[in-house]
Amino acid sequence: MTPMMQQYYKLKKEYPECVLLFRMGDFYEGFDDDAKKLSRVLGITLTGRGKGENRQDMAGIPYHALKNYLPKLVKAGIKVAIAEQMEEAQQGKIVDREVVKVITAGTLMDENVLDTSNNNYIAGLYKENKGRNTHWGFAYSDVSTGEFMVSEYVLAKDNEELPNSLITEIYRVRPAELLIPQSMADQIRNIFSNISFYFVEDREFSYTGAQQLLLEELNVTTLKGFGVEDLFAGITIAGQIYRYLLDTQKTKLNHITKLSRLNSQDYMILDQSTIRNLELLFPIQNNSEARTLFDVLNQCSTPMGQRLLRQWILRPLIDKKKIDTRLDSVEELIKDEDTLSKLNEHLDGITDLERVISRVATKGANARDLLFLKDGLSKSIAALTLLDNS
Repeated sequence: MTPMMQQYYKLKKEYPECVLLFRMGDFYEGFDDDAKKLSRVLGITLTGRGKGENRQDMAGIPYHALKNYLPKLVKAGIKVAIAEQMEEAQQGKIVDREVVKVITAGTLMDENVLDTSNNNYIAGLYKENKGRNTHWGFAYSDVSTGEFMVSEYVLAKDNEELPNSLITEIYRVRPAELLIPQSMADQIRNIFSNISFYFVEDREFSYTGAQQLLLEELNVTTLKGFGVEDLFAGITIAGQIYRYLLDTQKTKLNHITKLSRLNSQDYMILDQSTIRNLELLFPIQNNSEARTLFDVLNQCSTPMGQRLLRQWILRPLIDKKKIDTRLDSVEELIKDEDTLSKLNEHLDGITDLERVISRVATKGANARDLLFLKDGLSKSIAALTLLDNS
């Protein structure tokens, strides 16, 4: 076996659950079973190295075309580890290679793959018995925007079923990937059949370890400031999600600055049937001309506004004071046509600042992103100044 292939198998051993894309010059190459998967899913030619019994399956894609192929791999439920060359090639020396990022359904950052009007969540579940009750911790994050939420649901200890309110919340969040303990695999898989799962050994879950990780990474001395300090099961799963994001992104997550508590009592609970039958987000019939409530209301100028509108539709307010405040704000803008017109001018053309900032924070930004950031911040400041002076 050549030194280069020894290097390949060493990295493959570290990421056995992934298709390893191994950078070789101008191509990312896959070998053995990975090559067969690449050939089947991407429709590319399966080639090989060597002859006879020593022949090894091989398939590759041009490095500059990676963004075109990644969506197909992720949609097929395949996790991808990207091994890059960490130094210039020198004759007679094996190039050092390292896995610089792991791509999964719930950890995508690529703007070419993500839906601008929708969040892409990695979520997690964890169950813990405390006293006479069973506590279900639930947390989710969109690493492309920095959003990080946690909640907890409590049932009587003799009830091992998922709370209906938790099932409803998971359907509402629609995570692209769900992280759960291995012991819960069969139970959860039977309920959510259309979600990609990541299973973690039960021994990896620790409240103390999760709390310490969150304190260190969020740069705080206590979680009380976030109002989540009493959510023991929630903190346990939130810490596991954060660790998973660190492992896949291979860098600090400086854009995730807080952990927010999801308070279901603040909004109306809409179950899956209601969301579907009222066609809030998706038409019942697969008709390209069908209109949903989101389609009708979506006059948002920015991707951030579109995602916020989607969340508002799925979580209608029930507090009259908050409803009146929102309606009064809308009414004030509509009546002030001059301010509204100028505001739309400032907002028009602002790119997806949340996701640009996230790419900058995770060292995935390019020169175009920096220009988008400059223009977006400039227009945002102008919009805020307009509102302050109106």
